[in-house]
Amino acid sequence: MAEVMVRQQPARPALWQQPLVEKSWQERDYSLVVFPEGEGGEKVKQLAGNFHHTFRGGQWPQEAPLIELASFRAREAMEETLIRWIQRVCHMQRRFWVQLNGFCEKHSGGLYLQVQDHRPFTKIAGSLSVVDQYIQSCGGPPVDWIQAPHCRITDMANTNEYDQTKNWFSAQPFHADFFVHSLVLMKQVSDSGSAELVNVFPLLP
Repeated sequence: MAEVMVRQQPARPALWQQPLVEKSWQERDYSLVVFPEGEGGEKVKQLAGNFHHTFRGGQWPQEAPLIELASFRAREAMEETLIRWIQRVCHMQRRFWVQLNGFCEKHSGGLYLQVQDHRPFTKIAGSLSVVDQYIQSCGGPPVDWIQAPHCRITDMANTNEYDQTKNWFSAQPFHADFFVHSLVLMKQVSDSGSAELVNVFPLLP
């Protein structure tokens, strides 16, 4: 009688032993931002620190000053493709100069510095339209491109802080400039608003 070979199936681990499945289907809020760099960036960080010291009893800001270029909602499973598309665009974009000139009106609950020339941001936004197309092709909402980017120095401010800050800026004008060397993709990782760095995209020299 011919021998019958039986291949034994490996025992499956108990449910409690199985690794948690990554929820790649989960949607997150993403933002494409610029962080002020160099000497100008240090001036902006110092300004944010002075604001918190003056109006919030020395509490250091939890969020770094930044300029938001775009925000969108997407599934985490889309990150690799998003990174490839953004990287491809940034590889064809040159670094550019940003000038911050004084205090601007409060919006979205925060306090901001004016960006003097929005044209470099508008140019990059136009080149990144492919990202918008990809997100919408996957059933996501359109990308929210910031039409007039500003540099955020604090994310939340009440009316009293806003009025005092406006007077503060009128008494001591502020100006800073810096080169933008890269764009940064961030995502919200909790309901509290804490953000996590996803990727950095260097621009051409």
